[in-house]
Amino acid sequence: MSLMSCKQSMVYKLAVLGLSLGLSLSALAKDLSTMAIQGSAQAQTQLAMRYLEGADTKQNYVQAKYWLEQAAAQGDSAAQYNLGWMYMDGAGVQQDYSKAMAWYLKAANQGHAIAQYNIGWMFEDGMGVEQDYSEAAKWFEKSATLGFVDAQNSIGVRYAKGQGVKQDYSKALEWYTKAVNQGSANAMTQLGVLYYHGHGVEQDYVKAAEWYRKAADQGDTNAQYNLAMMYYEGEGVPQNYDKSMALLKKVDPRLAAQAQYSLAVRYAQGTGVPQNDALSKAWFKKSCDSGHPDACTHTQDSN
Repeated sequence: MSLMSCKQSMVYKLAVLGLSLGLSLSALAKDLSTMAIQGSAQAQTQLAMRYLEGADTKQNYVQAKYWLEQAAAQGDSAAQYNLGWMYMDGAGVQQDYSKAMAWYLKAANQGHAIAQYNIGWMFEDGMGVEQDYSEAAKWFEKSATLGFVDAQNSIGVRYAKGQGVKQDYSKALEWYTKAVNQGSANAMTQLGVLYYHGHGVEQDYVKAAEWYRKAADQGDTNAQYNLAMMYYEGEGVPQNYDKSMALLKKVDPRLAAQAQYSLAVRYAQGTGVPQNDALSKAWFKKSCDSGHPDACTHTQDSN
C-alpha cells in the first residue's frame, strides 16, 4: 500500500501561505493563531499542521484536530483531507477507517487529488470498505486526471494488469508516460517492463534497458534488479557480470551473493557458458565474500 500522508510539505505550505499574506515564515508562525481565531480557514489548517507536525511548537494532536475541524467545517479541502489522514493513521485519534473515508470523500468531491488517491488505496486494500478493484481504479484515474503523479503510475499498473479495468496496454503506456514526464522513477521502470515484454509496444530490449537505467539512477530498486538481470543475460546490453553484481548489491547484498554463486556453478558445469574452473573458483570466492554460506563451504573444500 502506498497511502499519501499529510506529512510531506508542511514547511512549503507555510512558506506559500506566508508569501500570499506578505509575511515572513517567522512572522507567520506568530500570527497564525490570530488569523485562525478570526476565522481564516487557511490559517486554521496551517496552524493545525504546525501542531500536527510539531513545527516551531510542541506537537499537540488535540489542537491539530480542533483547528482542522474548524477549517473543515468551512469546507477547506486540505483540512478535510488531513482529518481523513489522522483517522486513517490513528494519529492522535482512535484509528477509524469509516471516518477516514468520510473525510477523504468530502475533500475528494472538491477535487483534492491526494484524497482521491488514498480512497483508491482504501478500496484496493479493503480498508473500512469491501475490497473493490473497480472502485479503486476509478479513484486512481480521477486523481491521475488531476495530475497526481503517483496516481498516474497506479492507474497505469491497473491497465497493464487488467486489475479493476479491462487490460489495455495502450492506456498503461499513456499513463506511464504522463508520470515519467513528471519524473517518476517507478513509471520509468514500468515503461521498461512494457518494452521488455513487448506489451503495447514492439519488444525492444535496448529501450527496456534504457528505461531501467534511468530509473535505476534514481534509486528504483526494481529497475536496478531488472537491469542487473539484463546485464547478467546480455539482453539489450553487453553481457557484464560485474555490472550485474554491482546493481544487485544495491538492491540486496544477498541477491548478489546468490547470483555470484549461481554463476560460479554455471562456470563449473559449463551450463550456458564455457566450462572454466578458474572463473568458477573466482566467482565462488566473490559469493563467499558476499556472505553466501554454500560458496564459503565450496571455497574451503577446494583449498
